[in-house]
Parts: sequence; C-alpha cells; structure tokens
Amino acid sequence: MVQKEINRKTKIYALVAVLSAIVLVSAIYAISLPTAPFKTGNVSPLKTFASITQLESFLKANANSATSFAGGPLDSQYRGSNMPIPTAAPAAAGTSNTNTGGGANLYSVYSQTNVQVAGVDEADTVKTDGQYLYTISQNYAADSHNNVYVLNADSRNPAVVSKIKLGNDSALAGIYLSEDGNTLVVVGSNYANMIVYPMVMVAPSEAGGPAIPFYPGFSNWGVSSFIYIFDVTNKASPILAYNYTMTGSYFDSRLIGDDVYVVISQPASLINGTAVLPTIYNNAVSTPILPPSIYYTDTNDTYYTYTTFMALNIKDPTQASKMTIMMSGTSDMYVSTSNMYVTCPSQNDQGTDIYRVNIDGLNLTFQAKGSVPGYIINQYSMDEFKGYFRVATTTSSGTWFKQNQQNNLYVLDMNLTTVGKLQNLASGENIYAARFIGNTCYLERHKRHVRVN
Repeated sequence: MVQKEINRKTKIYALVAVLSAIVLVSAIYAISLPTAPFKTGNVSPLKTFASITQLESFLKANANSATSFAGGPLDSQYRGSNMPIPTAAPAAAGTSNTNTGGGANLYSVYSQTNVQVAGVDEADTVKTDGQYLYTISQNYAADSHNNVYVLNADSRNPAVVSKIKLGNDSALAGIYLSEDGNTLVVVGSNYANMIVYPMVMVAPSEAGGPAIPFYPGFSNWGVSSFIYIFDVTNKASPILAYNYTMTGSYFDSRLIGDDVYVVISQPASLINGTAVLPTIYNNAVSTPILPPSIYYTDTNDTYYTYTTFMALNIKDPTQASKMTIMMSGTSDMYVSTSNMYVTCPSQNDQGTDIYRVNIDGLNLTFQAKGSVPGYIINQYSMDEFKGYFRVATTTSSGTWFKQNQQNNLYVLDMNLTTVGKLQNLASGENIYAARFIGNTCYLERHKRHVRVN
C-alpha cells in the first residue's frame, strides 16, 4: 500500500523519485528576575582546560577563524531581513490585553506539533491546549514588534486574549507549552548588541544577474539567545517568570516532560590574544563559563565553537544545568528520550562528527564522540533504535562541475563506533529525504524506485 501511494503521488506531481527501503540489523541583556544556579554537566571522555591560559594557547596553536562560523538558523533569518540597525532592547517583555477567554477545554482531542520522536516535543510557531491558541508573529519593521499572541480558539467567539511584545531586535525560534497549558516557553535569539556594518551590493561573479546584499561586518559576537518562561495561568495577563539569556546563536531545542533543552553556539575566538568566553546573563548578573567547565578533544580543526547544552525545568527554573563543549560548527541535532546527538562537519568537510550527550532529567553527561563519512541533510537522517544510532549520509567527490555522489547508511553502537554499514547506494544521486520507522529506513532519491532488503 505504501508503494502504491508513493507511485500515485509521484504521477500526480510529476516528480521523479526513488524510495529505498533498507532493513537494518538493529541573548546579552537581562530582565531582572530570580537567579537560578546552574549545575555543571558530567563529562568524562572529553578533556578539559585547566585554565584560560591553556585554552588561549590551544586556540592560538590552531588555524582558528571566527569568520568561519556561519551562525545559527536564526542568524541567517535575521540577515535575510531588512537588517534594521539594532536599537535598545526593551526593559522587559510586556503584555497588552484585549479581552479575556474562559471556560473548560473545548476539545478533548486537538492537533499538536508533528514531532520526529514520540515524547520529545519540538519548538513550533503555533501551540494549543484545545481551548487557546498560542502563536508567534515576527515583523522587523521599525514601528512593529515580534509578538506572541494568546487567542481564544472557540470558533463561536474567536478573539485575541493577550499579546506579549518581544521587540524587533529578536528572532523567535518557536514556543513550547506545558502539558497543563499554564506555562509558555519562548526561545530565540536577540540582536540588540550585534555589530552591523553598512550593507554593500555585490553582483554575482558570473553572467550578471541581480545584485545581492552582502554584510561584511556581520558579527556573531553580539548575538545572544534566550529562554523566556511565561506563566499563562491567567491567559489575559501572561507573566514573565524567568529569563535565561546567554551569548551565542540559538541552534536547536527540545522539550521532554517539563524539562527544556536548548543548544547555543558561539565562535571560540580570540581578540587581541584574549579568549571571548560564553556568558550567561541572569538577574542582571553576568557569569562567564570558565575552564575547567569547557571540554574539548584533541582533534585539530580550522575553527571551533563553544556549544553549550542548557537544561532547565520549566515549572521550577531554579533547577537547571549546563555543559559546554568546544567543537566545530554545529549542523544538525537528533534527540531521543534519553540522548542528544549533535553533528558537525569533520575537519576536511568529507565527513560528519557526532557527539552524544545523555540526558536524564536535568543531568547532562557526555558519553561518546564518533564520525561517519559524508554529510547528512537534516535531523531525519538520524535515528536511535534499540541501543543503536542509525544515520544516512551522502559522500561527494570530483570537481565542482562534475561530482560523483554516493549514499551510505551506517549503524553505530552507543560508543558511536560503526558496527554495520551499506555504502555506495545510488551512485550519482542525492538523498532528498530520509525516515526511519522501526527496522526500516526509507530514503528518497532521484530517478527510479528501488527497494533493497
């Protein structure tokens, strides 16, 4: 039935695709709020810097370049806007009320975010509890704001219940809603202190075409990321209960039960020989992350980032933990109910490094680091199943004008050691989509339908 449905859709949309089924063996300002102490995560396989001097010596000995860090997904979104010159950030995220809602839940069954892993929620632009809708609206115009709206979802009396103003120097990644509907979490990045030089127009190097904007002075040093926790028990008057702001670019996040996990990256760079350290801002107090709380491996690379894993309980944000690993630029993340897998390009860009961080509530423990040949297209190229990690990659060789591409499937154990593999699948073709369902991996590629058992 699946194959017939795929064939039917292929004909309808006139697409040429291949379905391969492979059975496997196995932010820098702070709102004055209560301070929450962070516990440092448990890391054993990685090394740690004994001092700032040792960290700085490590960076000086490597071809480190802050400009190599392209930033997070929100940075490119912000750069792609009209790039307003940042203005002063609002003193606090306020709310403006219009009318109140009320009543019991209208619907016992309602739509939720389509997530990759059951029990692991993902940030979305819209959430609902069946009675109310929570949604974000982003507008970079000088006279507008980025807002979070609370709406009454009753079709007989739809209305905006309240509006949370976040300012137009922010980019919102999405929101989370607690299971009881009383806590709203907003995650994103803030650019109020970002360094922006004047825009110049650069035409494409070949065959003319329209000029494109280029921002030579864009700096990730002024970017911060935030976790705002709102008490929305009273839908008409949301209250900002906690704010965690940290230097660096928002990368990704997940919510498991009442625990939210946010990953933030910033360049591991030197200014006049001095290390620029990741810093947490909470209750107007800045706390830099210092050695020996920064971990690393001996792998040489062209540049490094501080990738910080933050975990906090949204019902009791005083319970929180963090862990910082110095690695190459983060690219994708897969999260199961017990592990976070973060990937980044390997040194020669011909492979993918994988870091596994075990999560047990707020306990973060680095467990393993491994690598596989090739690159992955997105989080759906990865999966954890019965104690194994599965990943689909594409390798490429040849010149820019004539490339030879091949696809691969790897099975790794929990030490991220490869224990099984299928290589050289569909030579000359790309993976366009991947899904893992139980013992089966579905790979969509170009040209024809093939099933491999």
